Parts: sequence; structure tokens; C-alpha cells
Amino acid sequence: MRLAIVLFGAVIVMLGVGHALTARAEHIHISADHIYLALMAVAPIGILLLFLLGEMFPSRKMNYGLGAAFAVIFVGAFVGARTQIGVSESDFAGAMISHHSHAMTRCGNASLKDPRLIAFCDRMVARNHAEIAELEKILDKP
Repeated sequence: MRLAIVLFGAVIVMLGVGHALTARAEHIHISADHIYLALMAVAPIGILLLFLLGEMFPSRKMNYGLGAAFAVIFVGAFVGARTQIGVSESDFAGAMISHHSHAMTRCGNASLKDPRLIAFCDRMVARNHAEIAELEKILDKP
């Protein structure tokens, strides 16, 4: 039970960390895609915990079963993320807002000296502002 609580907490943490670079709070949209990525990060941690702390979980049969379950979760999340199964149009739009916002944060905070990169970031930030506005209109559409 503790392992489940720890891993559930890790999924929540990963969802938060995944949005750490979001430029503005209103750009945060949790989507199925973000959940897939969090599960892909946490499932191997479950396997690692079973391997490193196996003595805390005395049933070998249970450990093998949990390890297999974590592997299935990882593969399922990987396939889901790659194929976008279960990602609705609103999930997609929200994930794209977050993605564009991350790029704007990177450009805004980077210590760039190369004028070509500075010009690129200026153009990219302007485009991303426009694309976020467009995606927000799509999400607001009834």
C-alpha cells in the first residue's frame, strides 16, 4: 500500500514538474498526454524500487507481479503517448498551449549572445503568443 501511495505521489509530482517551465499559470493544462508522460517516468521507478528495496516486499510472487504491472503501465503509456490514443481535441489544444509556453520560457530566460538565436527567439515568442491565443479561442468555443 505504501508503494502505491509513493508512486501515486510521484505521478502528481511529475505532472507538476512537467509544467515547471510554463510561462504563465493559465497556460497549464493537464492532458492525457501529460499523464502518459508522468506514467512513463514513474513506472520504471516502481521497478527500481522493487529491485533496490525488495527486502521490504517479502513476497517474490507479488514483486514479480508488480514488476510486470509496472512494465505494462510503461509500455501502455508509451504507446498512448506515441499514438495519442485517448487524447481529445481539448487535451491536444491544452498540451500545445503548455508546450508553446515552455518554449517561450526557455527563450525568455536563456543567456543568448548569438544574434541569430536572439532573433529566432524573438520571432518564436511572437509566433507562440499568437498560437496560444488561437488555441485558447479553440478551447473557449462551445
